Amino acid sequence: CYYLLFSSSGSSSAIKYQFAGFVSVYHFYHHPHRRRHRISQVLLLPQHQGRGIGRRLLQQAYNDARADDVVVDITVEDPSPQFSYIRDVLDLNELIDRDCPGFDATTAANGAEVVEAAIEFGLRELKLYHEQVRHCVDAYYYCKLLPRATEEAVRAFRLRVKRRLWRSEKNALEGLPDDEVKKYLATWYDDEVTHFERLRRTIDAALQRRVGGGGGGG
Repeated sequence: CYYLLFSSSGSSSAIKYQFAGFVSVYHFYHHPHRRRHRISQVLLLPQHQGRGIGRRLLQQAYNDARADDVVVDITVEDPSPQFSYIRDVLDLNELIDRDCPGFDATTAANGAEVVEAAIEFGLRELKLYHEQVRHCVDAYYYCKLLPRATEEAVRAFRLRVKRRLWRSEKNALEGLPDDEVKKYLATWYDDEVTHFERLRRTIDAALQRRVGGGGGGG
């Protein structure tokens, strides 16, 4: 299905509509009688970018999928870096606002049990794909917990992130020499950390909102 966005101009008696953007969502069969939603394309014309419109379009696609009991989860097809950022902002706000396990400053360990609880919550409450929830948990851990973690915890975190990256790219990595795989994973880990830094303000704002009793993503 498609979500089409048009801008309007002119007076009430002569309104003109112009195409502004769209989101495409493909539906896939999920045995025995459900389906998965995959967000495939998001396009917003340059003059409408930087105003939060794309985020609201994506949120609408999310809301519709979550309101449909037939939908199992929501995935994304080969996202660009900018789209990944917008998606992560939405998902982190939702996870923190809804008190998802693993997004609490008191959860210093943020170990396997907490991550699995977050995955279960993300799928049940928000229909988020499990690897996306892992990614968001890692972003939170990096920004809020890693600075005061022990050296052992830091090593465990790096390993956890690299394992997640390996799972997402294993088809491309299979058959490569071990030293090349390690180089790729080290580079991707650094890219992931750079991305986490971009999300720091989102996480801080969401936590502050929760402390203040506010709601809603931003």
